[in-house]
Amino acid sequence: MSKKRKSIESKNTTPILIFVSVVAFGIVVALAQFTSHLEEFSDRNPASIQKQQFKKLHEKLSVHQKIKPPISISIEKELIGKIYAGDEFEITAKISTSVDTHDVKVVWNLPEYLEVLSGELMHTFSQLESGEVKTVRLTLKSYSEDNQQIHVTASAPYGKQILSAVDQFNTTAEEEINEAKANLVKRNLEYIGK
Repeated sequence: MSKKRKSIESKNTTPILIFVSVVAFGIVVALAQFTSHLEEFSDRNPASIQKQQFKKLHEKLSVHQKIKPPISISIEKELIGKIYAGDEFEITAKISTSVDTHDVKVVWNLPEYLEVLSGELMHTFSQLESGEVKTVRLTLKSYSEDNQQIHVTASAPYGKQILSAVDQFNTTAEEEINEAKANLVKRNLEYIGK
């Protein structure tokens, strides 16, 4: 019986050995084929762009200015002076676009020490034609003499994107803000010098 068992085992292992041999031979042939083509591309070096070449390419492709959306918004700042606690004032923003636009949304963002006396914090214009100017107004009351920043945002869909423009108004004149900053720097330098 041992002879029968050996012949059965050898019959079972023969197909496995043939399969392993064929796979090994295939791998060797594939590697040989692959390495023979490497010599053809020996001059090719994908990371061969030198740092300076890459920098020159980057400079050509870089945008060095802010891209402006077709929609714009601006607060009429020259009509408003210094605002003190208890003062009521009107703030006006003008919205325009360089192309016909639909579904224009205008949103005011106010700090906590300002109260809306009249006007809406959000406006929607279903259509704004190229060159047309829309105006929105708020009447506000201030409860602080500190500088407060008022922001207004206009946004509209352009293709698959929603683009927006923002403007800001400070309740303290910019000259006063710059003067306060300069005085702070001066005091800090004096303190450091002691």
